[in-house]
Amino acid sequence: MASLEAGKKESNTPSSEALFDPFNLHLKKRFAANMEQVDLNAQRNALKEKRKFAHAVAVGQLLAFNMGYLNGCCMSGIINNKPQPVSGFTAPYTNLALALGRGNIPRFGTQISMVLCFIGGSFITGIITPMELPTG
Repeated sequence: MASLEAGKKESNTPSSEALFDPFNLHLKKRFAANMEQVDLNAQRNALKEKRKFAHAVAVGQLLAFNMGYLNGCCMSGIINNKPQPVSGFTAPYTNLALALGRGNIPRFGTQISMVLCFIGGSFITGIITPMELPTG
């Protein structure tokens, strides 16, 4: 009987883990806090990505408007007496070579300024657009 009573006492007595385990409770709280932090970080990253996308779209629209406006001004002859389309990059190079070959120095100066403006515009675009991040 003594062994039965001892067995009953052991089975009826809750273990220290069952009553309260501060280590497990600490881990559970820490895990919950980490999960909340992960959720916050995911939300912040999603917001950053949305802002980057909105910035890239806005800058792209601004550049497209600027290119169309400049092309219209150049085609109308406001900037130069002779209309010069600037929507493409190959025409100024071709006209530059033709002007140089024919010895037309004023036309050569106009075309070299167009090429330098294209290069300067590309430089400015590279500065104001965000850096591309690797995908994958």
